[in-house]
Amino acid sequence: MPDPTALQTEADIYGFLARLWIAAPDEAALGQLQTGKLHEAWTQLGGPVPKFDSESQTLDKLTGEYRESLLTLEDQPPPHQSATNDNGLEDDCFESLNQFVDIIGQPNGSLFEQQKDRDHAGVLLALMQRVCAYGAQCDADDAEAVAELRSQFFDAHLVWLIDYCEVAMTRTESSFYNGLFKVTANFLSR
Repeated sequence: MPDPTALQTEADIYGFLARLWIAAPDEAALGQLQTGKLHEAWTQLGGPVPKFDSESQTLDKLTGEYRESLLTLEDQPPPHQSATNDNGLEDDCFESLNQFVDIIGQPNGSLFEQQKDRDHAGVLLALMQRVCAYGAQCDADDAEAVAELRSQFFDAHLVWLIDYCEVAMTRTESSFYNGLFKVTANFLSR
């Protein structure tokens, strides 16, 4: 049975990455990057910690970089699984995703409600966060089924994101978002 503490830490990292893929960091997210277990995970996975000139300047800068790096990357599809599906089976992607959402449930929170595209990288990471968090709290009888669900969801809906991040790293000029792509790829590749 997987260690519940390790699974909860994994859930926290998935949740933090999801948050950063959905929107530019806010004060709370920047604070989490400065100290604590998310800071430790972020730096171990290769992410740069933004330096504060002033908090508002840093937030404004990262908001602009978010737009440039995740919304308008030239020659790069948006961070949606269906947009990057090489096999052209968009309907299969959504059919599979809908089956998992029926089991896992929809991510909570206003950021995720704003993201209408269910196959957005941030939403997929948030769904995996839910699976890991449930795995951290479930009893031994459910642990094997949750581990299987984690594996199936990862294979069906997160593997593509590793390649996406590798390409995106070469196309962004933002050190922070280059770090986000690197951290995401490294985390998913472990």
